[in-house]
Amino acid sequence: MIKPHFELMAAYNALMNQKICDRISALSNDELWANKKAFFGSILGTLNHLMVGDLIWLGRLNQHPSYPAGFEALTSLKDFPAPATL
Repeated sequence: MIKPHFELMAAYNALMNQKICDRISALSNDELWANKKAFFGSILGTLNHLMVGDLIWLGRLNQHPSYPAGFEALTSLKDFPAPATL
């Protein structure tokens, strides 16, 4: 029961990430870095926050006691530096 839920959430996350990438691909570097007066400043500041959150959660999932060797799908993140803070 839990696996289908995670599969659904992963598919949704992949779809939303693709939509974000499609939208920002047309923006200039200046537009991406411009202060939008949002909580994280720029569009890239907000996207960085989302990415760091994802990396933190994926790292936690990959250290689950039920899977001491980690998940095969997350092996590419094994040597990726873990974020220290958001």
